[in-house]
Amino acid sequence: MYDNFKNKKVLLAPATPLTVSFAQKLKNSDIEVVGFLDKNKTGDKIYRYNKIKDLDYDYILIYNEQFFWSIYAEIVKNANKKSVYRVVKKSNDYELFDNKRIKKEKLKKIKKELKIKLFEKIQKYFANIIDLLKIKRDLTVVLTKDFIGGNAKYLYLFLKKEGKKVELISNTELAEKLEKKYVPFNSLKSYIKIAIAKNIIVDEMIYEYFNNTTAKQNKIQLWHGVGIKKLNPVKNLKFDYFISTSNWTNETNFKNIFSADKFLNYGYPRNDLFFRETLKDDLVLCDEGIYKLSENKKTIVYMPTYRDILEDNIPPLDFDYLDEVFGKIGIVFIMKLHPFVKELIQSRYKNIIFYPSKHDIYPVLKNTDILITDYSSVLYDYLLLDKPIISFVYDKEKYVTTRNGFLFDYDEYTPAKQVFNQDELIKEINYILEGNDDFGEKRKEIMNKFFDYIDGKSCKRIKEIL
Repeated sequence: MYDNFKNKKVLLAPATPLTVSFAQKLKNSDIEVVGFLDKNKTGDKIYRYNKIKDLDYDYILIYNEQFFWSIYAEIVKNANKKSVYRVVKKSNDYELFDNKRIKKEKLKKIKKELKIKLFEKIQKYFANIIDLLKIKRDLTVVLTKDFIGGNAKYLYLFLKKEGKKVELISNTELAEKLEKKYVPFNSLKSYIKIAIAKNIIVDEMIYEYFNNTTAKQNKIQLWHGVGIKKLNPVKNLKFDYFISTSNWTNETNFKNIFSADKFLNYGYPRNDLFFRETLKDDLVLCDEGIYKLSENKKTIVYMPTYRDILEDNIPPLDFDYLDEVFGKIGIVFIMKLHPFVKELIQSRYKNIIFYPSKHDIYPVLKNTDILITDYSSVLYDYLLLDKPIISFVYDKEKYVTTRNGFLFDYDEYTPAKQVFNQDELIKEINYILEGNDDFGEKRKEIMNKFFDYIDGKSCKRIKEIL
């Protein structure tokens, strides 16, 4: 694949962790990466699209599945189409689409869009006919996109076990592990299922399907985390029910972002797991090997949040040294990082394990002894376990600046020791392993703000409104 690009100069678009990782592979193949193109981000060797004509390059490679076509449209305004390639990840390698292949893909895209418009009309027709004829709706549909290991997974399993008539619609093949007969996203069958459904449930922002629902159908947003990060308001989509965790989180957070007829503080389905025995179904989409390890050994998990600034996603850690340290104290150190960070860390370690990024970690999380995180909402879920937390905020000042601040004071609402480098991190780990816990009362105080119910019955409460 790389032969035609050897000793050539390339630009990559957009500036993301994935393109940074891909850039390293290109450099290893004697391909010069002269910089990145991005509409919004700034930084060293990151250029705007309108600067392309001023740059010395041979090819432009676009690596972004979700927004490829909008990026491509902007770039070809300033570059020769024949110099622009699309990068597609295939298993453990990459495929490049040239101008001819891109044209074919565009034709497929147009056909798909026309098909979707037809399906939407069919959905609208069926939905209105059912309302007109007053046919009773009894189907619940759970929609997932890309990631399926969160609230949607646990509520789906609960409803199925309770005998509820429920269907799963997803765009990821991983859904087959949860439900062999899942309905593919954007298929005709999926639009018909949505049309006849009484309840339509999501746990992320999915705009598809909602334009042609009727007032007789319940649109339910489970969402996927309470936290301190600011989010932009969601426009043009109103839910019937928004599932939250407390009045406090509604007033300080969710009501400023989402529009809903009712905000219900029922708690998150994924957290029910913390209050009962782990069931066989809970381990669907969980790495069972790592789960078994976490049952039998002292385990620490590190789950940092995603950073918008590329280089900040690489934690300032000496993994060789940490592997040695954890080996001496008998610790298994699990890291759930962005996929591109894992690719950059080539070595294999005895005591450091990288958790699959698209797998559900909550069954493992339940077994861990310490959580290390930073600005992630997992910190607040972990409060329900009443176990020690370490806040590893090596870039705190920079992160706060780039995120335009937090919803509330980070220091006040983080019941954990804040550490800023590897030495401080190791010191705090050892301090906790010696039996010290300085934040027990603070954890309970914050937990009671973030959760109105602390009982493991979130799924049961949600079922009552369906």
